[in-house]
Amino acid sequence: MVSNSTTGTFCIFMLYFQKFSKIYTENKIEISENSSLAIFCRRVSFYLSECKKSVNFHFG
Repeated sequence: MVSNSTTGTFCIFMLYFQKFSKIYTENKIEISENSSLAIFCRRVSFYLSECKKSVNFHFG
């Protein structure tokens, strides 16, 4: 079980990363579907959605 402070810190990092990935996609930089960056971005978006659920559960 992770502590709430760890989860909160991780969420803040993920929100910053989401801004970066939005800029990245808006600039239409093409990456192949199986590149490590594409896989990483998909994992991050998954963790971010899980993070939002967790935040809503704890603070909603």
